[in-house]
Amino acid sequence: MKTRTLFLLIGCVLSYGCDVLCPEYDTAECGQSPNLPIEAFEVTITTGDEATDMNIHLCWYLKSDSQSECAYLDYEWHDDFEAWQTDSFTVGLDSDIEVGDLESFYIYNSGGGFFEYSWEIAGLTLEAILPDGSSWLLYDESHIRCHNILNQEEVYTPLECPY
Repeated sequence: MKTRTLFLLIGCVLSYGCDVLCPEYDTAECGQSPNLPIEAFEVTITTGDEATDMNIHLCWYLKSDSQSECAYLDYEWHDDFEAWQTDSFTVGLDSDIEVGDLESFYIYNSGGGFFEYSWEIAGLTLEAILPDGSSWLLYDESHIRCHNILNQEEVYTPLECPY
């Protein structure tokens, strides 16, 4: 029995296909839909061991629109997404997102870095900024352990939350 278990674990690690070893979304917490329109997003991302200079975006879908919208996450003259660094970005919106219209969001790596092929996202928090100036927690995942290495043109899709 022990030999069979060891073989299973080694096989999973070698094939990179064993979800039993990776507790997906085990630290994820969904917030509730805010009771006021969303004026902006505050996104906080922690980078893991693999830093990047690639272009990272916050993207979202609305229930009222089939196209996603994306915002490039970057502070000029600041080295974003360095190993074990936490970066926060305020994303202004062209128009408010009405109550109940947010469907989902994701993090997108569009590439563009020098001599880099991947980036590791290790933590993610998304808050809504409301018209009264308050913030509303939409999503919090403090320790992302699964499917968190993003190559160029790949996305990190958080746990689906009912907004």
